[in-house]
Amino acid sequence: MRKIFVLGGINADIVLGVSILPTGGQTVKGKTLYINPGGKGANQAVSAARQGANVFMIGKVGKDSFASSALANIKEAGVHIDYVYISDRERTGTALIFVSESGENMIGFYPGATQTLTPQELDIVLNSASPGDIFLSSMEPKPEIVFYSLKKAKELNLMTILNPAPAHPIPSDIYPLLDFITPNETEAKELVGKKFDGIDEALDITEEFHKMGVKHAVITLGETGCAFVSEEYRMRIPSFKVDNVVDTTAAGDAFNGALAAALAVEMDVVDTLRFANAAGALCVTRPGAQNSMPYRKNVEELLKEAKASGHDL
Repeated sequence: MRKIFVLGGINADIVLGVSILPTGGQTVKGKTLYINPGGKGANQAVSAARQGANVFMIGKVGKDSFASSALANIKEAGVHIDYVYISDRERTGTALIFVSESGENMIGFYPGATQTLTPQELDIVLNSASPGDIFLSSMEPKPEIVFYSLKKAKELNLMTILNPAPAHPIPSDIYPLLDFITPNETEAKELVGKKFDGIDEALDITEEFHKMGVKHAVITLGETGCAFVSEEYRMRIPSFKVDNVVDTTAAGDAFNGALAAALAVEMDVVDTLRFANAAGALCVTRPGAQNSMPYRKNVEELLKEAKASGHDL
């Protein structure tokens, strides 16, 4: 099994449950309040680990109580924390999240210590990897650190996955370094500067990423599934119907972690994306971020049920 190295944020999520999401200048009364471990990077690492993968987290936290609980949670999930650094001058990253009764969310976050990662720290981690291992990154660290790490990873012949969230302009020389790119619909629109609607237009935009050099281009489309374009494929891969959508906050993280885990055992690429779709679908049926990451047995059960009911490509 290939090792997975995940670069990204290790945060505390302060989650306020509300009837409706607030608009500008509006105050809404909260119905529930939770403080949960989060961060896209940490969520993705937990997602991959719960699929049975050998996962190493790359990140940075402050010297505070948020760090202690966040690290305890990812360690309990089976994620190695050997490459999580400690900042002397920045707090652990923190996200403020509103979640409505319908499961929609609004998020603001302070990246904190994640923004102080250095190239030297990344070198220590990536030099420990073996050719063929998987490097998965979000855009939570400083962009220059993310781009540096992608170049380094490709020099070392690692498989690279970029989840470009939060969206940030990507230099043209970075796209050819990517084995996978996995924006959601909003991020894809920001990256290409175009609006699109419907699966055909989504596939056109996905193809643009492929033409820019990405080997496997994916746009996640929520309940529609995902658009996928590579040298061999141009297709929509359907999502899975689930009841009781509770919280969509970390669905993309569940998808990316499961994607990496499936690639780590060299699953066929279309099956890999179906597996990732199933993980994302299960994630939205539970509240929170890391706590909502499904286990492999649950993902396999959903895939089995879908096959039996005629859910097919």
